[in-house]
This record gives sequence, structure tokens and C-alpha cells, in this order.
Amino acid sequence: MKKIAITSLVALLPFLAFAQAPAGPLTTVTSLSDIIRIIETIVNWIFAFLMLLTTVFVLYAAYLYLTAAGNEENVKKAKDVILYAAVAVAVALLSRAVVFIVAGIVR
Repeated sequence: MKKIAITSLVALLPFLAFAQAPAGPLTTVTSLSDIIRIIETIVNWIFAFLMLLTTVFVLYAAYLYLTAAGNEENVKKAKDVILYAAVAVAVALLSRAVVFIVAGIVR
């Protein structure tokens, strides 16, 4: 019974994530809007990666903080990791903002 539940959960994961089929690769670049779309796609991938990295950093920092047991060195390390996660969020948000600003100027 447990094996069936796990198998069905794994089979339904794409539906839970609202997965969509990609539109397909761009074969030829014919205009400036195609270049902007390519840059937006690259930035969206970077944004998703940085958000994933931020989540991993925050979970790691929480683990460090909870297992520090009063050890000041581990508490400081956990705070530093949280700071790095905040920097990753800032870089991710700036990367999306830069694309919109440049696209607005170019168009």
C-alpha cells in the first residue's frame, strides 16, 4: 500500500507543480524582440536558480542555528549564511529589474 501511495505521488508531481510544456526553442533571431526574449529567458533561469540557492542557504542557516547549542562560532556562521542568502535575493531581484529597464529603453 505504501509503495502505491509513493508511486502515485511521484506520478502526480508535475500536476501539483502546474508544469507546462515549453514553447520550444527559438530557431532564428529575426528582430530585436527575439533578442530581448532570449535575454529574459536567461534571466528567468538565473532568477529561479538564485531563489533555489537562497532557500537552501536559509535552511542550512536554520540547521546551523538550531544545532549551535550556544556555540558563538556556529551562531555567527549561521548569521553570515543568512546574510549571503539576503544578498542572493537582492542579486536575483536586480537581475529581473535590469532586464525590464533595458527592455523599456530599447523598445
